[in-house]
This record gives sequence, structure tokens and C-alpha cells, in this order.
Amino acid sequence: MKNFKLALVALALIGLTGIANAGGVGYIDYARVIDNYAYAKQVTKEVDAKGLEMQQFLVDKEKEYKSLDTPLKKQSFEEKVSQEFKAKETAYVTLKNKREQEVFTKIKDAAKAVMVEQKLDAVMDVRGVFVGGLDSATGAFGSVGISDNNFRGLNQRVSLTGLVGSGILMSDSSIKSHMNYQAELSFFEPHFLNSDNSLMSKIYYRDLGSYRIPLALERRIGLEGTVAHRLKYNKNLSSTLTAGVEYIHLEEGDEAGTKNLYNLHHLNIADRAQQLEGGFFLKLAPGLSYDSRDSAVNPRHGALASIRYEEAFGLDGFGKTNGRLTGMAKRYIPIAKKSSLTLTGRGGIKVHGSDMPEIMAYRLGGPYTIRGYKVNGVGTGTSFIMGSAELATPIPFVDRLKVNFLQNLRLTFWVDAGRVFDPTISSVLYDRPIQAITAGIGLKVNMPGVGPLSVDYGFPLTNPGPNGSPNGYFTFGVGDMMY
Repeated sequence: MKNFKLALVALALIGLTGIANAGGVGYIDYARVIDNYAYAKQVTKEVDAKGLEMQQFLVDKEKEYKSLDTPLKKQSFEEKVSQEFKAKETAYVTLKNKREQEVFTKIKDAAKAVMVEQKLDAVMDVRGVFVGGLDSATGAFGSVGISDNNFRGLNQRVSLTGLVGSGILMSDSSIKSHMNYQAELSFFEPHFLNSDNSLMSKIYYRDLGSYRIPLALERRIGLEGTVAHRLKYNKNLSSTLTAGVEYIHLEEGDEAGTKNLYNLHHLNIADRAQQLEGGFFLKLAPGLSYDSRDSAVNPRHGALASIRYEEAFGLDGFGKTNGRLTGMAKRYIPIAKKSSLTLTGRGGIKVHGSDMPEIMAYRLGGPYTIRGYKVNGVGTGTSFIMGSAELATPIPFVDRLKVNFLQNLRLTFWVDAGRVFDPTISSVLYDRPIQAITAGIGLKVNMPGVGPLSVDYGFPLTNPGPNGSPNGYFTFGVGDMMY
């Protein structure tokens, strides 16, 4: 919706791909499609006006809030405004999605009108995207995806994505250089059995140089489904239940390098077989999540929290069965007019499973945990705890530019701290510091459908160990990790 010219370009690329695959069925005169852009501009103005109306609502309410004289009045006022804003935000998203579909339909109809034959209809009913760039977890990568956001006309979503990467960036010698291949087919049902439930299911394949087990190659194949249920007595609280099966295969990536490491630390090389233990698992994971954020893009008020227990049953050896409990909580505090302070706490612990494979251990270090360290640079263990404080603020004068993309860009200042417990063999082999405190600065922008894109530079405030750098590192993050 923010830039329909981009949508037209993407549509053209999809059409051209379809024609090539159809062996010359026909052609599309895209000048006719672009002629319909006047309507798109009209819709853009309508949606932008609705967004400005929401911004003005917050400004007006902030003035009212400042005039209140007691904490009780302020608390009551905050709760009331939060409910009103949620309703406005829902109406805004509904309008935005409706208008977007209208524009896409008009473009599709215009394209159909100039088709020589109707054999490309299926191509026009789906959307595709190609992304390339850099990421700490995949290296130089290319990602291609195709999705249908109204599958069978029932508002269901089907998506197929693939990723090819050159390998882990900002990693150390513990990660075997290996091409990264990933593919995922997902299906989302927004009304599963009734309107309070949703279903997300996926099938995936991953082949990469393992960043959990040093110098190993890792392959995963899995099937997973998650049912989410919104609780009626608290609209911000949802329960989830995830079930799935996963096959994990590990193999040696550098036999000579591994032997040298074990000899250097006077460890028995026979223990390597235990490190490389994968397995076939049935997983069940109930959970609870709480979300009272005022916005999913750049939240300034509210909280986000979740807790999840995962039981992994070893189907090829019951001794591998284990259970883990993981939790997270975030609090968003508004600062000045447009900035925010985010306080985050996370933790995880192995509840049972003395023979839990090391591949399932927790890890710290990298763009998604302790920034300023390479992937796994802090350590791996059977439990962990970490926290962070991050101040996010708009870049000065960017709001004067008429580029919607830049309106979501934030300059961040942060501190991360964390520790792993009961370190694994990998932490011993590479002399990980086990605990760390870092500080740094970064840039972050939230992209719809992708998530947060971030680049950060952090440096350690504690001893980084012999394999770390006292000067810190840059880290690059793209959305949430696929793995």
C-alpha cells in the first residue's frame, strides 16, 4: 500500500516469469496496467489520511494525560485509551487490507484484459518476492518466495519460500564453511474450527554448516503445526499448542580440525560421537503469550510476554527424550514524543533429560541474543538467562523526507547481558566466556512480512575470552531466524 509502483513492478516480474514457463502463451501490455495507477494513488491518500488521524488521536490523548493529577486517573485513562486505539488500529488494518486487495484486483483485471489467452490466470492470483543481501546467520543470501494470501477465497495463506546462502557471516573457526540451503512450505488458517482459533502449519528442510555443533554439517527435515487460541476473559492473552516431528542429522565437517581441538584440550575424541548425535523426535509444546503493545511495528506502550514448555520424545531412542522451559518478557516505555525504551528478559532451562543431545542446547552470541559477539561467541549450555535495555529513537530530520520506508527507521542504543549454565563441550573447546555484557549502537527498521532488519555494532564490557575481540563486532539481522 505504501508504494503501488513497487507492487506493479513485482506484478510485472511474476507475469514475465509465468510467460517464460508457459512457453510463449502470450504477452501482457504493462503500460495498460500502469494506467490504473491513478486509482492506487487515490487509495494511498485515503489510507495515509487514516494513519494521520490515528497519530493525531495519540497526540490529543497525550495532552489529556498530562492534565490528569492522580496516578489512579492516569492508569484508568491509559487503559481506556489503549482500548480505543486498539479499535482504531483494527479498523485501519481492515481498511488497508481491503483497499490493497481492491487495487490488486483492478491491476489483475487490467492485465487479464490484454492477455492473448487466459492460461496465465493462476499466475496473476499469487504474489512473489525475491530478496538478496547479507545476514549474520546465512552470509550473502538470496531468498525467493511465492504466496497466495487468499487461498481458495477463504482468507487462508499458502506460502513457499526458499533460501540459498554462502554460509555464516561474522562467525569464528567453530562453524564449518558450507552453503546454506533452506526451504519451507507453510499454510495459515485464520479461523480453525471457530473464530477464536488459528492454525499455522509448515514443512521445512534445512542444510547448513552447524552453528550449534562446531565443525559439523547439519541437516533437518520437519513437519510442525501450531494452534493458537485467544482467551475470552483476557483479549491480550492467547494459548498455543505446537506438535510436530523432526529428523536431525549431523556429520563430521572437519575431522582433522576436530582431532586437533580435542587433543589441545586433553579431551577424549570418542566423545565426538556424542556431540554429533541427532535423532528423530516427536515434539509437543504448550505455551501462553501476552501482547498489549500499541503497535506491532514500532511499539511504545504495553508489554509482550510468552512462556513455552517443549517435550521432545526420542523416537529412535527414548533416552534422548528431554523437556525444556523457555520464557520471554518485554516492556515498552514511551520516551519523549516518538522514542521508546524496551526492557527485555529471557531465560530457558532443561527440565529433564540427562542424555539430551547437545544440538538442543541453548546458545548466546550473535544478532538475536548478545550483540557484539559472533554467533555462539558467549557459549552454549543447558540453561541460560539474559536481558537487554534498548532505546529506539527516530533519526533526526528523517520525518521531513517523503519516504514512507524511512518513517519506520530507528536509531538504537542498547546494552545486552547474559550467561549460560552447565556449559557444553563446545564451550570448552573454544574457551567461551560463558557470560557477557555488551553495549552498542544500531539501526533497525520493521518491514511488513519480513520483520525487523537490523545492523548493530557492539563491544564487550567484560572479558570476551581468547577467541573473542575486545573491539567487538558488527552483526546483521534479517527478521526472525528461520532456524
